[in-house]
Amino acid sequence: MTRRKKPPPQRKIQQVTDSSGWTHVVKGPPGIINPETTGIRLEYQKSTETRYTLETYLDKFRKHYAPIWRESTCFKSLARMIEQAILPAENIIITQCICLGLGSMTAGSENSSHQLAALISILEILGKKHHIHNTVFQDPVFNSLDHTILKSLGYTVVETPDAFTKLNSTTFLFAPHLECFHHATALDIATPVLSVGSDLQVYVEG
Repeated sequence: MTRRKKPPPQRKIQQVTDSSGWTHVVKGPPGIINPETTGIRLEYQKSTETRYTLETYLDKFRKHYAPIWRESTCFKSLARMIEQAILPAENIIITQCICLGLGSMTAGSENSSHQLAALISILEILGKKHHIHNTVFQDPVFNSLDHTILKSLGYTVVETPDAFTKLNSTTFLFAPHLECFHHATALDIATPVLSVGSDLQVYVEG
């Protein structure tokens, strides 16, 4: 009678701060990880200066950022691709969305607001077939107003590194322009069924 080998224990997500003040998100037991060379580096400097309130940001988002995205050729191409290739696929089941590294919409680059508009439009299209019960956002630079905005839209905001533990095979991962070591750690935990992000070849080629 052959004994079955026990599966290796899951490595836990943890945060380790190195000597230079960087915080790393790593997997493994405490005490044996070198934070200087492992995991995701996170700089915890939340930007709090903003000219927005909840009302003024949502007004600008609906009147400016969302229309610009939906009128773009990129949206039309992406929508067509999802309608023709993703929705008909029988082997794709999406139950949740995780967004990593969006950036601050109220105190950062306008790119964050354009990316939020893109994500909302993608979720609307995917929702024609898939029941996406939860959309989770994680970015250490989010300030309190960013949290309030996303929650007002019906989304969940978690602290780093909690979103990584939620990744599974029915996840739609939205992480445009996320740096390669962030992507590597996410993909080491689970392979999402659908992912929108940067071309990793850019990092390979330097």
